[in-house]
Formats: sequence, C-alpha cells, structure tokens
Amino acid sequence: MNYLLGFAEFVRRHYQLIIMSTVVFALVARQSIGVVTGLVLSFLFMPLLCWALARLLVHDSALATG
Repeated sequence: MNYLLGFAEFVRRHYQLIIMSTVVFALVARQSIGVVTGLVLSFLFMPLLCWALARLLVHDSALATG
C-alpha cells in the first residue's frame, strides 16, 4: 500500500511533465521520418558542411576551430 501512495505522490508532483512527454512521444512516433531526418542533418551533415567551409574559407587553424 505504501508503494501505491508513493507512486501517486510521484504522479501528482510530475503530472505536467508526464502529460507533455507523452504528447511529444506520440508526435515523434507519428512523424518519425521527419525526426530522423532532422537528427541526421543536425549531427552529420551540418558538422561536415561547417568543416568544409572552414577548410575553404579560413586559413588560420585557431579560427577554424572556433
């Protein structure tokens, strides 16, 4: 019984977070192609593009690092 009271208190304290995360999870599940595309672009394509632009345009390696 004490476990159920602890769980109910947790849900009461974090109710808004639980609802928001459930809604976000449902949206991601519906539009998984868009989420995967965004992640690939953010973590693979953009760093490679920035590296190539830094190699082409900046001759000082300290500036290119920044």
